[in-house]
Amino acid sequence: MLIFENKQQKIDFNDSHVLIIETVVEECIRDFSEKHKKLVAVSVIIVDDDEMRSINMQQRNIDKSTDVLSFPMFEIDPFGDEEPELDIDLDTGCILLGDIAICAERSNEQANEYGHSFEREIGFLVSHGVHHLLGYDHTSEEDEKFMINLQENVLIKLNLKR
Repeated sequence: MLIFENKQQKIDFNDSHVLIIETVVEECIRDFSEKHKKLVAVSVIIVDDDEMRSINMQQRNIDKSTDVLSFPMFEIDPFGDEEPELDIDLDTGCILLGDIAICAERSNEQANEYGHSFEREIGFLVSHGVHHLLGYDHTSEEDEKFMINLQENVLIKLNLKR
C-alpha cells in the first residue's frame, strides 16, 4: 500500500508518476509481505529542493539537499530468519515500514545527467528508499553492489530501463 503526498509545485508530477511509485513500492515489498504474511504500507512524499534540505538538516544535521531520504519505522535484518517486531496500524490493518522523501528537482536533474527518463529516475529512487526501509544498506562495497542489484531487478521487471 502507498501513502502518497506531493508537496512541491516546481516539477510536473502527474497520475502516471504516482502509478510508477505505487508499482515500484508493491514490487519491492512483495517478498517481505508474503514472507511475513502482513499487509505493508510505505509513505512517499515528493518535495522541492528547499524542503529536502530542511528535512536533511533536521533529521541528519546535514545542511544540503539530496535526492532521497528514508526513515524506517523498524529495524529489519533482511538476511535474518527472525520475525521482526512490527506494529500494525489499527485503522488500516497495515504495517507502515516508514517514510521516503524524494526531491523532485534533484530527480529531474539526475535523469538529465544520466540520460534517462524522469520516470526511471523516480522508480530508481523509490526502489532505493524502499530497500533501505527493508533493512538493506550500502555501507560496504559488497552491500552496495547487492542493493543496486536488487534495485535494478525491480526496474527491469517493471520495464524502467536506462
